Amino acid sequence: MDRLGQQLKFTPFDRVLVSLIAIFVLIKLALMTQTGLLDDEAYYWVWGHRPQLAYFDHPALGAWFIGVTRLIFGEGILGARMSALISFAGTSYLLWLFAHRMRPEAPLRAFLVAEIVLLASPTFFAWTTIVYFDHLLILLCLAAIYNYGRYLDAPQDGEANISALYWAAFYLGLAALTKYSALFVGLGFALAILLTPAYWSRLLRPHLYLAALLALVMQAPTLIWNMQNDFASFSFHLYDRHSGPWWQSYAAHYFIRYFLYTFILFSPFLALSLFRVRLIRTENQFTRTLAWLLLFVGGTTMAFLLSMVMTVSSHWYWTDLAYLGLIVLAPVLMGSGWLLWAHISLGLVAAILVTINYSILPLAALFGVHDVETGKTFGWDQVVRTVEAAEDQYRADFIGTSRFKTVAQLNYHAKRQDIYELSPQPSQFDFWQDLNALAGQNGLVLHDEQANIEKLTGQFEQIQLVDEIIIERYGYPIYRYQLYFGTNYQPQED
Repeated sequence: MDRLGQQLKFTPFDRVLVSLIAIFVLIKLALMTQTGLLDDEAYYWVWGHRPQLAYFDHPALGAWFIGVTRLIFGEGILGARMSALISFAGTSYLLWLFAHRMRPEAPLRAFLVAEIVLLASPTFFAWTTIVYFDHLLILLCLAAIYNYGRYLDAPQDGEANISALYWAAFYLGLAALTKYSALFVGLGFALAILLTPAYWSRLLRPHLYLAALLALVMQAPTLIWNMQNDFASFSFHLYDRHSGPWWQSYAAHYFIRYFLYTFILFSPFLALSLFRVRLIRTENQFTRTLAWLLLFVGGTTMAFLLSMVMTVSSHWYWTDLAYLGLIVLAPVLMGSGWLLWAHISLGLVAAILVTINYSILPLAALFGVHDVETGKTFGWDQVVRTVEAAEDQYRADFIGTSRFKTVAQLNYHAKRQDIYELSPQPSQFDFWQDLNALAGQNGLVLHDEQANIEKLTGQFEQIQLVDEIIIERYGYPIYRYQLYFGTNYQPQED
């Protein structure tokens, strides 16, 4: 008991960190509850209403999770986003487990540093708040890495050691049921085994292979769905979304933009902490083993993504598993000096600005910049009123949109599931809706300014603009929709 009291003893520095963590959590709750769903979040919210083995864009676990929280917490913002808050709590607990093994004599300080570094990274702050499936990917990959670390740290295959291996495989299997990028954790672990002679004796025993088989068998829902749908999801990620193979051509500006985005939005100070990696050598065996494993996980992730971003435009957050290792090792790499405080300061400013940006006014509007990504989260009460009034006035047989994410947002805010996605862009809606059933009917089309209405006009005998919806905040126009009425709809042939 005395030892536990010593481990949990708060110093003035610890109290400052706790206060800062509380501030970040309060901002997180404000962002979670006071801002509208992003279009991707609304898209996944629709998935939560329609559970199936997998989906066109992702495996199914994240959508199942949303479905459960929706049933428990209702159809509002809490039901839509509560899964991210639960994942954040689980991630925090795992950071405590890491801290307890990395710094067994002073785990509290190590945990507080890792927690504040997680919250102060702009991307990780967002990913543990909004319902992109990365919140669950982070939680499950951390659980897998923690147990892989326990397995590698043990000198031989003892009972507890083997248990950790199978738990790691189980969590990895769940992570891969969330996003395909979980594969990098498995590849990183395999490379750590293959390139470390001290681990080669384990290759002679069956457990590594049985654990890998467990993770693979758990992918049955994704594999079955793809087999039933001509491998549509695999084809989309490897080929279709890139307008061809991602390895086909080279574009330097893609690489430069990707590098700058990751450096800034994960935090430049988090990236700079990597230059302090030499400090790992003075840590205990578990920390050194963990750092070795994270080197392969992060290196595999970066090697693949950097090769891809040289040829196609990619999202910066696809690198989150590489930066995740720096969060785990933050108690060593960040320490308590200027690097930590610079990181916290940047993160606090970013968290406040993001919350203002999405709950009050898109800040870009103050500088005359049209921020479509933020603007489309505002004004949906106005959009729903206008669409429903026009539906009654024109006696429309159906309502459609010119962009698949607009369908999702209209579904969420109108609390209905009978909106159609009419654009030729492939999406999950293509597997649910039968546009041929609408042939000959008259419909309203909500046109999003990010879409191309010209691709839809030929599908109606006549189509006319009936209303324009200008979304404003404090006198600033921030987004625009157009509402069309079309007669005698005829879906295009695939």
